[in-house]
Amino acid sequence: DIVPISEKIRRVADLIRKRKNVTVRPTNLKKREQELALVKVVYNDAWERNWGFVPWTDQELDHLWDDLKTAANPEMVFFAFVDGELAGFSLTLPDLNQALRRINGRLFPFGLLKLLWYARKIDMVRVLALGVRKKFHNMGLDAVLLHETSSRGTKQGFHRGEFSWILENNLPMRNALENWGARIYKTYRLFDKAL
Repeated sequence: DIVPISEKIRRVADLIRKRKNVTVRPTNLKKREQELALVKVVYNDAWERNWGFVPWTDQELDHLWDDLKTAANPEMVFFAFVDGELAGFSLTLPDLNQALRRINGRLFPFGLLKLLWYARKIDMVRVLALGVRKKFHNMGLDAVLLHETSSRGTKQGFHRGEFSWILENNLPMRNALENWGARIYKTYRLFDKAL
């Protein structure tokens, strides 16, 4: 369940916004090429050192954009800038699984109508990606992005949230989320063996 943003996160976010001249703006779905270029810059920089990282290709970004246009609320996909320079982004989508669960895998004859009906009642989001370029690490931008995600989600009627996979050694993100009051509810492990 969504934990209200702690006063500490709120204070840090407000302080960082003022001290570092941080601005945040939602994505503009009408400016496909410009927005995709921004996403690519942040993603390829922020995730570069993560285990299993592979840079996004233009084709993958085009596919992502097509999916975003149908599923995303533009207010929940936004960019952060420090003194006008691109610093980070957050990509949050409604959890469509809430609606899909209700149709039991059957779209026809009435499943599609049920899907549309239950989609209006979604109250949970999934934060698929939230990243800050390396140049802007350790300045509290994660608090700004978390605060912004929570505030925007609440205004849009979402009352619960889930963060996508976060690497176990991504301590800055884990610490920020734990300070917020989030809890780990699943752990995935990968094992390999030379053959």
